[in-house]
This record gives sequence, C-alpha cells and structure tokens, in this order.
Amino acid sequence: MASTSDNSVQNRLVTVCEKLQIPNNTMQITLVRLDQLRNEPDVNEDRLDNTAAAALALSAREDGLPVRDEDIASAWSDAVDAPDADINITTQQLEAVSDYFDIAEVPPHPNTLVQRFGESVDMPEELVTVAHRLLQDAFALDPTVVSGGPAPAATAGGVLSLAALVNGLDDNYEQSTLGKVSGTSEVSVRNRCQDLQDLLDDRLGNDRYRVVPASQAPDQPGDESQTDAAAETSATAADGAGSGESATASSSSSDSAGSSSSSDSSTTTADGEAVLETVQSVYPDELPTTTKVAETHDTSETAAEGALKALADDGAVQRKRAGSVDVWIPAGADETGAALTVDAVETEIDALVEELDIGSSTRLLARGMVSDAVEAPMWRTRPSSRPRPWSLLHG
Repeated sequence: MASTSDNSVQNRLVTVCEKLQIPNNTMQITLVRLDQLRNEPDVNEDRLDNTAAAALALSAREDGLPVRDEDIASAWSDAVDAPDADINITTQQLEAVSDYFDIAEVPPHPNTLVQRFGESVDMPEELVTVAHRLLQDAFALDPTVVSGGPAPAATAGGVLSLAALVNGLDDNYEQSTLGKVSGTSEVSVRNRCQDLQDLLDDRLGNDRYRVVPASQAPDQPGDESQTDAAAETSATAADGAGSGESATASSSSSDSAGSSSSSDSSTTTADGEAVLETVQSVYPDELPTTTKVAETHDTSETAAEGALKALADDGAVQRKRAGSVDVWIPAGADETGAALTVDAVETEIDALVEELDIGSSTRLLARGMVSDAVEAPMWRTRPSSRPRPWSLLHG
C-alpha cells in the first residue's frame, strides 16, 4: 500500500470515529488491522476506503457499539470529500473483510443481539424497544462504558435486564435466564446492567423508558418482538403500546413462568452430593468453576456457589481464588496438574480489564492469545478455513 494512500485512509478513519463518537480503543484495533495491508502489495488502492470502512464496522460490532453500518458508510463518504465517493458496507463485503483479517465470522450487530435475546425470553416488543433506547442513550452518553464490557452479548443481556428493571418486570426476566440465552453468565449480565444503570442514573426516571406503569404491567409479558429497523421506526409510538398484548401475555408466557419457578425451587434445595459429583467428574480435565457447576445443574450461579460453599465447609472441596474466578478442587486432589480452561482464563482476563480499566482492544488481543495458545481460536481470531474472496479487496 502506498504511504500517501495509507495515511489518507487513516486520517479518514480518525475523522469518522470522531464524528460518530467511536471510542479510541475501537479505532486503534481497526488501525492495527489496516496496518496489515502494508504487507499486501496486491491490494487495490481504489478499494482501500471501502475496506477500511468495513473494518471499522466489524470492530464496532465486536465492541458492542450500536453504530449502524449505514452511518459509518455515510460518514466515510463525507470524509472522502469527492463528488463520486460511494462507500457501501454490504454483507458480502463484511464477510470478505472478516476473512481477510482472520475474523472467524461476521459478528452480529449489537441491536440484533438485543432483539434475538429478547425474543428468546419472550419479551414484548415494547420492552425490547426500551432496551434499544437504553443502549443507544448509554452509547451517546459515554461510548467507552458500552465498549468496556466483557462481550457484546453480555451488554445485550444487561440492557434487557435494565429495561425489565426500570419497568418493574425484573422478576419476570431474571439475570440468570438472560445469562443463559446470551451465552454469558448471570454475573456478566448483572455487572453490565449495573454499569449501564450507574451511567444513566437519574435519566432512568424518564418516561422514555416506560412501557406502562409497573402497577399496570401484565403478570407475564407477551411473546412478540421486532426487528432492529422496526424498533427504530416505532420508537415514538412504543410508549403507548402494550395494552393489546395483555390478553395473550398470560397464556403465551405461563410455561416460562412455571419453569422459572421450578428453577428457583431447585436452587434452594440443591443436591450437595450431585454438585460434589460434578466437581469430581470434571477435575482435573477442567477446573470446576462456579459458572461450570451452575451450567451443569441448570441453576443460578448464586445457588451453585451456595452449594459449593457448603461442601467447602464440610471439607469435601477446597475453594481456590484466582482474581475474580472461584475454582473448587476436590478434597485431597493435587491441583497443580490441572490446566485452566479457556473460559476460566478469559473470565479472569475480563475481570482484570474491568478492575484495572484497561482498554477493550488489549482485552480482545489477550483473549485471542489464550485461544491461539490452546489451539481453539475464538470467533475473533481464528484462521480462515475457506478461500478469501479477494475480488472484493483486490483489483
């Protein structure tokens, strides 16, 4: 890549990030990726701006930023400042750039995650719309808080939890449930919910975030949801919606209510022997973390930790602490021979990042190194196994 073109593209990247309030960490990891183009003499310079815009869109998605691809393309076209500038970010182009930069797959847009997880727990469309608003407003207020989470999925779960909380429906949509559907954990969802709640603070009293008064809310919400585009177009009308959902609410969600109740019941009467058997069966191939035990027994991390603490008090297991990660070793076992699982190490990395206020780009690189070290690359850094569609990047 020619130096002049390289510098021009980098300057436009800075301009676009400033215009769209994209955090510095997200911009820096995009710059690192674009720097790879220096070693590719065959890259068509006429396509550099399109490639760079798509790379920024991918980085924004990976950091959980609710920035539309269309807005990035439009801002980039303005930055080019040429009458024939036509920057587009298509699905095909995102796939091509993902392969080029060895990103496992195109990450879903944060709005898509919010929508998907909301549907998974049968949230009504009005409440999902509130979650979209909360995420967008949090981004506008402080983008670094949004990008600073352990994963976009955790942020999506957290914003759904906050939407339920401000509407008095947090008992219907428990953080443990949102942790499961988001593929993260109850703790991750709770932490993200708290981060967003602290950021928005007094603003949460605004009617903008209300579906209906809590006293008038249905016992169980309906099961309809909407697409990202519909969420944006219906934003002004959603506050008055929801009354028509009440009739179908109780019937469509009663099953989920029953399963939630039975889950709560089982967590209070957790079988200590079964938990101990789990600890003994996974060790030493894996380290028995609280999250691992909770997932195995389909219960909350709080309940799993209670059962494990009881076993520790009885001397059946030993509690080992590595930063924020609890590991439960069977009594009499030699823990020195056990290897940390990828999840345990990545959880610890996330905790350290949060505690030390380290940038998200450093977190992502560290998590990628862990995956590469165990030859199980994660979705951000796996080598591509299919031919790269060079035609979108090369002349």
